[in-house]
Amino acid sequence: MIRKLDPWEQYIKKYSYLISQEPENIELYLKRANFYNMQENYPYAQQDCNTVLEQDPDNIEARMEKADIYFHMQQFRKCFEEYKLALEKKPNNTRILSDRAEAYQELGNYPKALQDLNIIIDMKPDAGAYFQRAELHFNFRNFEAALLDYSRSIELGEENIFTYQPRAFCHYQLGDQKNCINDLTQAIELSNEVWFHHNLALRAKMYYRFSRYSKSLRDYNKLIELKQDNAKYLAERARVLFELERFAESYRDLDKALSIDPEEVEIYTVRYEIDERLLEYENALKAITKAISLEPNEAQYYISRGEILHLQGNYDKAERDYTKAIKLDPKNPEYYTTRAFSYKINGEFDKAIRDLKKAKELNPENSKKYDKAIENIDREPWLRRKEKE
Repeated sequence: MIRKLDPWEQYIKKYSYLISQEPENIELYLKRANFYNMQENYPYAQQDCNTVLEQDPDNIEARMEKADIYFHMQQFRKCFEEYKLALEKKPNNTRILSDRAEAYQELGNYPKALQDLNIIIDMKPDAGAYFQRAELHFNFRNFEAALLDYSRSIELGEENIFTYQPRAFCHYQLGDQKNCINDLTQAIELSNEVWFHHNLALRAKMYYRFSRYSKSLRDYNKLIELKQDNAKYLAERARVLFELERFAESYRDLDKALSIDPEEVEIYTVRYEIDERLLEYENALKAITKAISLEPNEAQYYISRGEILHLQGNYDKAERDYTKAIKLDPKNPEYYTTRAFSYKINGEFDKAIRDLKKAKELNPENSKKYDKAIENIDREPWLRRKEKE
């Protein structure tokens, strides 16, 4: 039986030997604690940190390492207690605040993370600090704030693909097509070989979403020229060719993609989109079902299949797919709206209203839209009774 290699074991052995030679050297214990932490051997990592703190109670590195250990152990109260102790020794230390903000962010505590990052920027308004706060805003879908911070980060010298690429997405979310494309173009120019393909593909997708099909096709042609056997790019180009009414070429790209990699999910999502547009619902249903079999945790695929089932009059099956999508992505208001419509068609008005209220809770900016939909459903039973009379 082949023993699985532990990438950290050799480093742990190295520092264990060094500790045996210099048992008073606390830096060696810190190094070994870090590798124990990465190995997920948390008790030994804690033990080394405690050894350091016994000799040097003010050692900030040991406190921060312990905080990280407790975080991975999901002992969050102890984690933040260590950060608190570290800050008592070094108030407003930007590194401690930055690490604590990251921990808050991973736990979904946006206000606490933002509070720490605001303190950092007040003290040290450099490119890195603005970038970290931009990432926080971005992850919590506050795109306007993220856009401002990415821009400030770029102005201060953080000019790379990791600022231009997410800023492009912020522009997209805020409806600014021109600056979205400009930022992606800048990201392409700054890309190495690996990121060049990725960012060129992103720009091709954005051109498609903006209905600029000729420019999208130009980018896909370039990608496929560089990577001729990439099934995903071929499938995505097929989507563009279909919009340009170059149907034979579109189907040819799909066939070629299928011959290269029959497990590429994009083939089936594009096939679904085309068949749904052509009202070939059975073929669309087969295609999206295949996509689900390849990526069973992709919520949007269940919504897409549910919509086809709904069009075929299979309301119960459609509702099951919508429910599955909601379980996979419970914070997407559009999924509740879609299921509400299905419930309404099926005469399940209370369930429809419940879903619309949930959508409103998740998307309060569009509360008037949901209120109007709820009002219409509330009137529905009365209208039906009146029709019978």
